[in-house]
Amino acid sequence: AAAERELCGALELAPDAAGLHMVGWLPPRASDRTAAAAARAHGVDVTPLSRYSAVRPKRGALLLGYAAFDYRAIRAGVHALARTLGSQP
Repeated sequence: AAAERELCGALELAPDAAGLHMVGWLPPRASDRTAAAAARAHGVDVTPLSRYSAVRPKRGALLLGYAAFDYRAIRAGVHALARTLGSQP
């Protein structure tokens, strides 16, 4: 819910009923490796989905892991990611 609320416009979140990760699709032509590096510079560790692809994907995406974090850590990470990606002031 925090990701949907704060990352609106920066990432298109794939439906996720349960699991350890969710995928956030970046706007067309945005580099997932550049976005991941910027997130890391702001203390958020996300994985560019292209890291797992043998061919260049048509659209960049970030793999957002959440299984090892409590609610407060997830909210803080989402907020920092939103600021990094420009969806929050």
